[in-house]
Amino acid sequence: MVEASPALPSGPLVLVRRTRPAGPTPPPVTLLALAGAAREAGAAEVQVLDGALLSDDQELGARLQAARPGTVVVDGEDRDASGLAADLRALRALAPEARFIVRPPHGRDPREDLPGADFVLGGSPSTLAALLRPAADLEQVPGVAWRDADGRLRTGRSAPESPTLDHAAPLAWDLVDPRAYGLGLGSAALVTARACPEGCPSCHHSFGRTVRYRPLAEVEAEAHSARARGAAELVVLDEAFDHDPTHALAVAEALARVGFPRLVLANPLLAEAVDERLARALAAAGLKEARLKAGPPPRLQGLLRSHQDRRALAASARALQEAGIAVRLELTLGWPGEDATDRRSTARLAWSLPWTRLSVRPAWEAGVAATASVMPAPPRALVLRDALALRLLAHLQLGPWLRRARAWKARRSA
Repeated sequence: MVEASPALPSGPLVLVRRTRPAGPTPPPVTLLALAGAAREAGAAEVQVLDGALLSDDQELGARLQAARPGTVVVDGEDRDASGLAADLRALRALAPEARFIVRPPHGRDPREDLPGADFVLGGSPSTLAALLRPAADLEQVPGVAWRDADGRLRTGRSAPESPTLDHAAPLAWDLVDPRAYGLGLGSAALVTARACPEGCPSCHHSFGRTVRYRPLAEVEAEAHSARARGAAELVVLDEAFDHDPTHALAVAEALARVGFPRLVLANPLLAEAVDERLARALAAAGLKEARLKAGPPPRLQGLLRSHQDRRALAASARALQEAGIAVRLELTLGWPGEDATDRRSTARLAWSLPWTRLSVRPAWEAGVAATASVMPAPPRALVLRDALALRLLAHLQLGPWLRRARAWKARRSA
């Protein structure tokens, strides 16, 4: 880090995401949350530059220079340390007069040095709000790190993390075009909880997920505000919506009271404890389709630290279907160490679940093959063959057709 002074320079506040994720581009939730917090702190001119939507770094650089920022906030949560350092060098060359505030890579201690950063934010978006307020006392800002004039690494006061996500600033959704992320113009989005990143294998099943839920009254008030502005679709941004089914039920019932025509869950359901009551509440709240993501076959779950009760998944899928919610099942084949028996187990799972849509992709496309590099990778030709067969099943809808035929035959015999 470089020496930082408490006074941030004047000029626009520009929030930047440089990474280009594989597959569909998710909304820059971290940047939108930070932008909302910055506005609450009084920032008058705020912009978001999402490199995931731009053609190349040259276009990103041109837009950053045109903005003439006083402060640049860089989202480094999905970067490794070396990639983030390269980002900062490139961005500093484009805006040499700006101060750079960085969200470090997930799991990295903000007290570790990040070359090129003026400030490192290790806390919630409210940390940015505190930092941007006039005459901010850095010593009293929790979750911030910087270097003083003597080159010493300094940190703000320690603050225990609240078990609830109190007062999360509304996402600054107006700063991006929702259509770029597959969402309609009438969409609004809100955060109901914050959790470890989706799919992170490091500690979920050893120590439990770290999930902080927003107070229900705050969620319902923000939903009412979005509905009053004319939003017809509500996108819930929550990496672990049904991690606590009791909380999920309370949120679904609150959103049903608000009355959105359509509810979208941005992340797949864990779907291991979705009962009839929760499924009906989600349907009443406007959920039309639920995404379920099936983990690796049972033999490999312990090795890959991705545990999932497939019987519970099947029961949840049936509860959702009976509530009138379409089920989209997402399968991955070709996990490290997977053999033909494992792939047949996955195929049987797909055959048994009441899906409406089925999507299948190989593990190397899903970016999970590196999670267990010490295990042998299955032959690509066999994985692609099995994936093609399941995709054909999805195209022909044979599974649901046979289930309807069997149900009709059972009713006739009764």
